[in-house]
Amino acid sequence: MDDPKPLTRSDFQKFLPDLRAVRAFEKLFELVPSTLNDVASQIEQVEITADSATVTANNALASLASIARSLEYLAGAPAVVPQKVEDDYTPITTPSSAPKADYVDFDMTAPRIDKQARLGWSADSDTLEINHAGGLKQKIGLHNYLQIPNTTAGVLLKNRAISFLSGSTYDYMEASSAGNALSIIGISTTDIPAGANGYICTLGKVENVDTTGAPFGETWVFGDVIYPSPTTPGNLTNVKPTAPNKCVPMAVVKIVSATVGEYFVRTTIEQNLSYAIAGRTTDATPTAANTALALTFTALGPVSSGFTLGTPASRIVAQYAGLYSVSVSFQIESGSASTKTAWAWVRKNGVNIGNSAIKLTIASNSDIITASRSLTVSMAANDYVEMMFAADSTSIFLSSSPATSFAPATPSAVVSIIQVQQ
Repeated sequence: MDDPKPLTRSDFQKFLPDLRAVRAFEKLFELVPSTLNDVASQIEQVEITADSATVTANNALASLASIARSLEYLAGAPAVVPQKVEDDYTPITTPSSAPKADYVDFDMTAPRIDKQARLGWSADSDTLEINHAGGLKQKIGLHNYLQIPNTTAGVLLKNRAISFLSGSTYDYMEASSAGNALSIIGISTTDIPAGANGYICTLGKVENVDTTGAPFGETWVFGDVIYPSPTTPGNLTNVKPTAPNKCVPMAVVKIVSATVGEYFVRTTIEQNLSYAIAGRTTDATPTAANTALALTFTALGPVSSGFTLGTPASRIVAQYAGLYSVSVSFQIESGSASTKTAWAWVRKNGVNIGNSAIKLTIASNSDIITASRSLTVSMAANDYVEMMFAADSTSIFLSSSPATSFAPATPSAVVSIIQVQQ
């Protein structure tokens, strides 16, 4: 603040009565300007302090608003549930359901004790690992597990081929001709007690199993392909099964060990093709001339799957729909010197199949002629085919021959059926 222009003594004498008063006013005006400056400075400082206080107050209000919002969020959060202290860590009280998060980071080097229902990072496999009951570890992205109930009366052992039977019924895989390859699930990863649940590996690694082959009476090496055994349900084998047994490649041996062995499971379920062969081992003579005779068989051959012998036994019944190649062959013999004609053909569901007949003529006595024909037949489940025979004389017949010392027996008729398409 600038000082005002000072008054002169002559100015004071104009309104003061004596010299003493003049001197007093001169002294007063010497003091007032500097005092006023001090007062002005103090006023300015007060103004600055007031501005600073306003800023501080505004900041405090903003902080209080933030705290209020946090308290409001926490008031609506779920109730907290104290967690039990176990093993190698002491968890703090955590919400029963946490808020959504963009991501979660796991400590890749932290020590961890395996325990059921625990999730942690597996440094060896570079992935998250879930700990299941029985010490089973599921490494996310490296294998798939299916949980099943053991509905049998005994324990389903670890390292066995498992299949479902029906509904929620599970058991060892039956890989003989009586089994169904489409029912296979995978390899058991732990022992599963009766009435308990367990895990089956359907794809990926199975670890810590015996891959030496010794439990199954075999010797396995790295790279062996493993199949369900056709002789003992549930067992595994490195010997490829052949028809009529089921051939299902299940796994490949990666590490050979009695304790830390490892498979790579990749069950390959091929569409099973049905097939059958039936041979008539006795003669067949027409009951009357020009009368169709359905040939009967005593049984299907040992290399048959997907077919049954129906009632009457002339019917060969398909269990599954598909396209089939049907081949028939027969051996006819003349019982007289006259000329005779014979026919053979195929029926489906009791109806003659067009253009399926074979016609033969024979004249000389005891002459033998064979003939065959193949055709393609589309069949639904439970459809059946029959081989038919007829002749214009009863002195001609289908002839069979017994085995000799150097040759096997000769059937009088053979039907062979092979599925060519699902």
